[in-house]
Amino acid sequence: MAINELWQPVILTLEAKWAAQPDDLVRRTFEAFLRSQVGTRLHYANQATRGPLILLSAMPDDPGPLWVLMSALMASEQGYRVQLFDHSLALEDLAQAVSRLHSSMVLLSSGQREMRQLYSRSATQSR
Repeated sequence: MAINELWQPVILTLEAKWAAQPDDLVRRTFEAFLRSQVGTRLHYANQATRGPLILLSAMPDDPGPLWVLMSALMASEQGYRVQLFDHSLALEDLAQAVSRLHSSMVLLSSGQREMRQLYSRSATQSR
């Protein structure tokens, strides 16, 4: 609920703001903060569960880690162990990663759909 009601609207708002007024320092600082917080949460959650392992990676064209971090939290909350890749994994390397890490599934995350929805809403509201 916190992800859907709090984090998703916050991230959509921030991405819209950064699209209009890029601020790489603030964006990278926020991403680093969330990465460390989510990483700590995943570390302890992975130790506490025996659920299936999900390999989680951003799509190669994803602009940043915010959506993949939110996906990792949602998967963890559902009882999955999560192996989160810091950088997007090449699609041709996924089969080897699944085999080596004994993963049950792969989840590829992208914020592209959310961004298109946000831009279409912004354009409609500004008319």
